[in-house]
Amino acid sequence: MPKKRKNKQRSSRSVKPSMNNVGLLALIQLNQETDREAFRNLLDTKCRNPIFKTYLYSNPVHYSKFIRRNINSYSFDNNWQEIEVWIKQIIQFKKQINEFLELKESIEKNVLLGHFEAVLDALAIIKDRFGYSYWQVQTELSVLSFISQDSEALKRYKFLVENRNRPVEERDLDIILSNASSSRTSERNDYSFEAILEGLNNSEGKALEFLFRFDPLNFDDSDFKGIFEYLFPASIIDKYLAFCRMAMVCQAKGNFENDVVKGFLSLGSHINDYKLININRLQSGEMTLQEEDKAIIDICDTYMMGDFESVIGKCEHYLTKWPNIANAYEFYVNSLIALDRGSSFNKGSLIHKTISQLRSYIVGRGDVSFTSLTRLFQQFNHFDVMPLVKLVELKGNICHDTNLVRALYSFLDINGSTFNPFRNNLPNQKSISYVIANCKNDDVYLLDIPEYRKLKWHADKLFSENHFSDALDLYKKITDCPLHLEDEIRAKIALSMIKSGNCQSTVEYISNSYFENPKNVWKLPKELLFKEINESEDINFDSIDTVISIYLLLKDDYTEHQVISLYLNDYLMQFGIKSPSELLPSCYKQRFLLRNICDLSILEGLNIYRSNNEKILDRVNILSNLISEEGEEDKVLEELEFMIHQYTKNSCVKKLGKGKLHVDQSKVFAESKRLYASVFEELVLELDREESSPQSELSVSVTQKDQKIVRTDRKAFNLALFLMLEIRDIYTLNPMFGLDNSLNVDIRHNGIVPRLRSVFEKHDLLCRQVNGEYLDNEFIEDCFKASLTNVYYRKLQDAFKVFSKSVNDFLIRIKNSYMQIGTDDLSSIDSLFKFSFESDEVNNMLSLIKSGSTFDEIIKWNINSLDRKAEQLIEAGKVIIVNLLPTKVDSYFRELKSVSNDLRNNAYRVNEKISLAKTDLISASNEVSGWLDFVKSSGEHFDINVPILEALNFVQNLFPIVEVSIKQGTVVSNIYDGRHLKSFIRVFIMLFENSVSRRKFKQKCELVIGWEEQNESSTLTVSSLSKNIDLAKVQEINNTVNDINYLDKASRDKNSGFYKIKKIFEQDLNAQNRIELCADGDSFRVKIEFVNKNILKKESD
Repeated sequence: MPKKRKNKQRSSRSVKPSMNNVGLLALIQLNQETDREAFRNLLDTKCRNPIFKTYLYSNPVHYSKFIRRNINSYSFDNNWQEIEVWIKQIIQFKKQINEFLELKESIEKNVLLGHFEAVLDALAIIKDRFGYSYWQVQTELSVLSFISQDSEALKRYKFLVENRNRPVEERDLDIILSNASSSRTSERNDYSFEAILEGLNNSEGKALEFLFRFDPLNFDDSDFKGIFEYLFPASIIDKYLAFCRMAMVCQAKGNFENDVVKGFLSLGSHINDYKLININRLQSGEMTLQEEDKAIIDICDTYMMGDFESVIGKCEHYLTKWPNIANAYEFYVNSLIALDRGSSFNKGSLIHKTISQLRSYIVGRGDVSFTSLTRLFQQFNHFDVMPLVKLVELKGNICHDTNLVRALYSFLDINGSTFNPFRNNLPNQKSISYVIANCKNDDVYLLDIPEYRKLKWHADKLFSENHFSDALDLYKKITDCPLHLEDEIRAKIALSMIKSGNCQSTVEYISNSYFENPKNVWKLPKELLFKEINESEDINFDSIDTVISIYLLLKDDYTEHQVISLYLNDYLMQFGIKSPSELLPSCYKQRFLLRNICDLSILEGLNIYRSNNEKILDRVNILSNLISEEGEEDKVLEELEFMIHQYTKNSCVKKLGKGKLHVDQSKVFAESKRLYASVFEELVLELDREESSPQSELSVSVTQKDQKIVRTDRKAFNLALFLMLEIRDIYTLNPMFGLDNSLNVDIRHNGIVPRLRSVFEKHDLLCRQVNGEYLDNEFIEDCFKASLTNVYYRKLQDAFKVFSKSVNDFLIRIKNSYMQIGTDDLSSIDSLFKFSFESDEVNNMLSLIKSGSTFDEIIKWNINSLDRKAEQLIEAGKVIIVNLLPTKVDSYFRELKSVSNDLRNNAYRVNEKISLAKTDLISASNEVSGWLDFVKSSGEHFDINVPILEALNFVQNLFPIVEVSIKQGTVVSNIYDGRHLKSFIRVFIMLFENSVSRRKFKQKCELVIGWEEQNESSTLTVSSLSKNIDLAKVQEINNTVNDINYLDKASRDKNSGFYKIKKIFEQDLNAQNRIELCADGDSFRVKIEFVNKNILKKESD
C-alpha cells in the first residue's frame, strides 16, 4: 500500500500542468467571452487560481535580468479585452507604478536640464525596485552615450544580451543600443531599423515603431492590437507607459470615446500621473488653471507683444521648473533668433542641445540638415517632449495639414499644459494670444502688439477666405518682422500671386528671390506652387524666370527632372538652336541656366542626343563656354574631371561576365567630398593639436563588440572612424548609385527569388499560396487523390505544404537577409555584405593624413578599400550561395521524401521530380552566385587610333572656339585588350587638354602624334607649340614623375595631370613605363614609353 501511494504521488507530480499551459488555456477561454461584464467576472475568477495569477501578473521579479518574460505573446480578438486585462494588471501593481512615475518625472526633468548624476542614481533605483523595462534600458543607454560613456552603455547592453530569453529580445536590445549611440547617424540608424521592419508582419512592425520611432501622427486605434500583443510579455512599467501613450494619441486626435481613453481614465483613482490628470481635465472641462498653465499663457502673451527679451527670461525661468512644457520651446527659439542669442541652459543638457539644434536649423534656412534633430528624436524617442521635432519638421511646409499640426500640439499639451491659449478652451479669455487666435473681426488692431502682427493676422484671415489679391497687398506691407516669419510671409506672397492669376509675377518673384539670396526659396510650398504654375493659362514659356522657377521648385525631386527638361526645351525653342551649348549667355540668369539647369540629368530629358557620349560632349561644351565667360572655377573643373570619367566609361560598352553589382565610384567621391570636407578639416586640426600635446595625452582605449570598433577616447580616431563610416554608407547605401541600389534593383527585386523558385515550380513541387494559405499541390491532386485513402492523401498534401512554406521562407530569407547590406555590429547575422572596420584601418588612414594626404586622396583611398572589401565579401558570398542553398533545401527534400516513400510503387513519381530539382538547383545556385559580382565592361579590342580619336572628339568639344587638329603619320599594328580602352582615352584626353590649354595661338592648336612599336613595348609622343613654358617646372616634373613615391601628387599640384597619367599606367594598366617632358623653344613634347606585355589582346581572344 505505501508503494502505491508513493506511485500516486509521483504520478500526480508528473501530470502537474505547466504555468504556460494553464495561462494559455485561461486566455483562450477568456477570449471566447464577448460580454464585457461577464469577461470581467471570468477574469476575476481566473485570477483566484494562483498559477494563472503568477502567469498573468508581470511581477518585477520576472525582470531582474530581462526586458521580456519568457512567455509567448497573446492577442485577444477585441481591444477592449486587452484593455480589461491591462487595467487588472496595472491596478495590481499601482503602488509600484506610482513610485516609478515619481522617479520617471524627476529623471526626465534632470536629463533635460543636464543633471546626469542624479539621473543615473534614480535609474539604478528603478532597476532595483522594478526590474528592467524597455523604458529603463532606453533611458540608461541613451543617457550614457549622451554623456560620452559608451563603454558603460555597451557593458549594460552585453549583460542583457547574455541573459536574453529569446532572439526577439536581442533584436530589441540591438535597436535600443543603435538608437542610444550618439556616434551613429540618423540615416544609418533608420536604414538598420527599416531593414528589420522589412522582414516583419505589419502588426509587429507597428509595435516596434511604437517603441522605437514613436510619432503620434503615425498611429491610430487600428494599430493598438499589435502593440497589446507585442507587449504581452513586457513589464508592467512598459505596459502602463504604452497605455498612456495610446490614450494620449486618441485624445490628441479627437478620438475621445475610444475604449483606450475610457480605460485609461478609469485608472484615475489608482494612479497619480499628471498626463492622466491632464486628459481627465480635457475630457471633463475642468477649468482651473495650474501653475504650468499660467506659465505658458504668460510666455505666449509676451511673445505676441514682441517683447523677445522678456520671452527669453520667462522661458528660461519656467522651463527650469517644468522642462516638459515642450510647446514653450518654439517661443524660446524664435526669440533667441530675433535677438541673435544662444541658449543659456547647461551646455551638456538635452534641452540645450535640442534648443541649439532647432535654432541652427531655422537660421540655416535650408543649409542645415534636419538629421541632427532626427538623431535626437531617435535617441530620446521614449520622452514625450520629442514629438516637438516632428512638429517643427511638419511646419517646415507652409501648406501643412492644419489637422496634423493641431494633433501634435494637442499631444504636447497633454505632456505640459492643457490650456495653451492658442486653443479655444481657455478660461482666461483676456489673454492676448487667445484673442488673436480666436478673433473674428478687426479688434486685433486695438491690441498692444507689433504692427507686423496685426498686418499678418489680417493678411492670414484674408488668405484663408481666398481673398488673395487683398492678402497680397497686406503681406507686401510687412517689412519689420523677425527672421523666423520672413520665409512664411515670402511663401504666402508667392501663393497669393499665383492664386490671384499672376503667373508671370509669381515666377519673377520666385526667381528674383532666389538670386537675392538662395535661402529665400527654402520654405516655398514647392509642390503646390508648381501645380498652380503648371496649370496656369497665362504661363509664358519664353520667360527665363519660368524655367528657373520650375527648376527651383522641382530640382530636389529626381522623378520630376523630365518636367524641367520640357520647360527648358520650351524656353530654348525661341532661339532656334539645336542644343543648349549653342546658347551664348548674355545675362546672369542665362549663365545660371547653363551652369545649374543644363546638367546631365536635365539634358537627358531633352531627347535630342543619339548617345550618352553626345550628351556628355554637349555638357562639356556648356562648361567650356562658362569658363570662357567666367574663368576657371574649382566646381566647373571638378565637373569636367567627372565628365572625363563618364565619357571614358561610356566608351566601354561590351559587358564582361554575368555580374550585376555596380557602384558609381565617381559619384561616391563627389558626394563624399561635398558632404564631409568640414569633417576632414576638423580632423586635420585635431591631429595638429595632438602633435603639440604630450604623448601621455594620446593614449587610446578602444572599445569593441565582436571585434568591431565601437568607440575610443581619442577624438582624432573617432573623427577618422566617423569619416570612414560615412563614406562607407554612401558607397553601400546611397539609393541612386550605391551598392544597395544594384542589390535592390538587379537581385532582390528582379531575379533571385523567382529564379530559384522556378526550379521547384518547374518540377511541380510547390503549392500555390492564396491570402497566406497554401492550397493543395495540383500534381499530387491529379495523380493520387483518387487512389489514396483520405488520411494518407491529406498527410501527403500537408507534407507538400510544409515543404512549400519551408522553401518560400528560406528564399525570402535569402532576399531579405542574405542580400541586405550589413554596415555595423547590429546587421543581420545572415548578411553577405557586412562592411566593418578594424582599428588598424583607422590608424592607417590617420597615418596617411599625417603624411600630407589631401581629402581627395583620402576619399579615393577609402573607396579603393571598400572595393577590396566588396570583392572579398562577394567571393565569400558566392561560396555560401553555392554550398548553403542546396544543402539547406536538401533537408527539406529529405522530409518530403520520408512521406512520399510511403507511396511504395508510386514513390518514384515524386522522388524523380525531387532528384531532377536537386540537380537543377545546383545549376541555379551557380548561376545566381555569378550575379554576385561587379559589372565588368570593356570596349572592343582596339589599336591606338581609337582612343586618340575619342579623346580628340572630347577635347574639340571642350574648346569649341579652337581649331584642334592632329597630325599622325605612323602605321600602327598592336591591338590592345578592350578592357583598357577607357584608361587610354583618359590618358589622351589629359595629354590633349594640357596641350590645348597651353597653346601658342589663340584660335588653333595642332597636336603631332608620334608612335613607335617594338617587340614588347611602345613609345608615344605628343608635341605642340606652347606659350610661357616654365623650364624649371619641366625639370621638377622630370625629376619626380617617374618616382612612384610621388604618385600622391596626382591630386594636388596645378601640373598634376602628368602624375595622373603615371598613376594610370602604374595602377590601372599595370604597365612598366617612363614619362619624359621636353621643351625646345616654344615646342613642348611629352614622351611615354611603356611595356605592352600585360595589355595587348591575347591571341585566344
